[in-house]
Amino acid sequence: MDGDIERNAALIGVAVFWLLVFAFPFWLMFERKKFAKWSAESQAEEEGELGQAKPPATEAPIKKRWIRSFLLNHWKGNFSLAVSFWINFVLISLVWSAIVYAIDEISPIEEDADLPLYVLPLFVLYLGMIVAASIWQVVGIWRSASKHKRIYGKFFWASVTQLFFALVVSQGLLHNVNTLVGGAQFMFESVKVAAGIDKFSDYSIKVVRGDTLFINGYIAYGITEQIDGVFEQNPDLKTVSFYSLGGRVKPARHIRDLIEQKKLNTYSRSVCLSLCTYTFLAGQKRIVNVGTKIGFHGVAFPGLTDSDLKVQSKEFISYFRERGVPSEFAQKAFSTPPEDMWYPSYQELMEANFITHVRVYKKLIPVAKFCKKIDCSKSSDAPQWLQLEAAFNNLDLPQMIDGVTRLDSVVAGPGRNLTFQYVILDTEGAYSELIAQNLESFACKKETIQRYFEKEVNLHFLYLDKSGEQWFKKSIGSSTCESSLSTE
Repeated sequence: MDGDIERNAALIGVAVFWLLVFAFPFWLMFERKKFAKWSAESQAEEEGELGQAKPPATEAPIKKRWIRSFLLNHWKGNFSLAVSFWINFVLISLVWSAIVYAIDEISPIEEDADLPLYVLPLFVLYLGMIVAASIWQVVGIWRSASKHKRIYGKFFWASVTQLFFALVVSQGLLHNVNTLVGGAQFMFESVKVAAGIDKFSDYSIKVVRGDTLFINGYIAYGITEQIDGVFEQNPDLKTVSFYSLGGRVKPARHIRDLIEQKKLNTYSRSVCLSLCTYTFLAGQKRIVNVGTKIGFHGVAFPGLTDSDLKVQSKEFISYFRERGVPSEFAQKAFSTPPEDMWYPSYQELMEANFITHVRVYKKLIPVAKFCKKIDCSKSSDAPQWLQLEAAFNNLDLPQMIDGVTRLDSVVAGPGRNLTFQYVILDTEGAYSELIAQNLESFACKKETIQRYFEKEVNLHFLYLDKSGEQWFKKSIGSSTCESSLSTE
């Protein structure tokens, strides 16, 4: 809907522009005599000779002088009010807007424009021209309106014009200040990008295990040439692995295309955030580790307007949909504010077709099968290694421990806590006090359990009866074992 409104507004603007272009010659013919009188009287007024006869000048000098001093004549208000407003303001503004609109349609500004250093002075010149042209237009029209009152004695339209521009200036001042500030921010960030000193320039790449390209750090300018060189030397690479907090659009797009063309898999062992997700989605198999953080938010770049960033977001959303990601998921991903981060659960990522497999140590498991063993609907805040331990144990569960005890699941979190959930099939002949004593003795002396205590992990043993009601729970930490050993 917004796109239709913008397109209709653009068409109306183009139609008005061409209407003025074709109407201008006819209007000029009608106004020529008035314009000649205005120019003569205006010039006489400047020379202090208003009302005195002046010898007619030859055609060539007048034409030559008028062309040469066009800018100065408008600045002094020497043009008629109609010429100053409709030609020097409306027509010139429409022409300039049409040029800028056409350039933006052909090559829209991206989230991070790839600008060489020599372009930046031109950008400064462009901002200066906008400021100078705005001042030139407003001052010239204001002075022309003032002369219109003195020469013709007609105050209505001249006063309306001055009031209009007073409102325009007051309303547009804040907008222009914001534009200049935004332009300065954009220029400063672009200088850092071009010089390779922005915060997204920290990265490294290397080949691991002979078949995987590992990208560690930001997706920055300069990385694409290195990656192309790696693939030339290692044509049998099968996977691109990411540990990345995001990066820049253009190199990310290059890596995405490379992954698609070579039909590579993508993998993230622990972190893939922001723009990393855009390249990760290009993989044939999209593999995560247990506990990998996949995070999304909207695009941002200093100095760019919301409309500029909206164009970039549309590209990402469109690509996500092409790769089979539902529109609702893509919209939420890129509508999250840039200063925030949305971390979907594995259940959400699976349903959105964003991930296809989960790696548990050396086992590669389809995500649908993995989520049948593990509760994927919640994200855990436990350390990643502890989540991996729990997932590895859950692959072989449920499992009978003895004739009446079944271990159903192992849950990591919250924090540094690990819970073993058991079911007692026959509670009549079981004694919770005896089980608790045996658990404490076992946990405090077993070397494989001691490593959890060394990493400050608390163990919880939850026993349920056949109906699912809690029978008893025993928690053991390093302090428990210390006090137990001191009493022996």
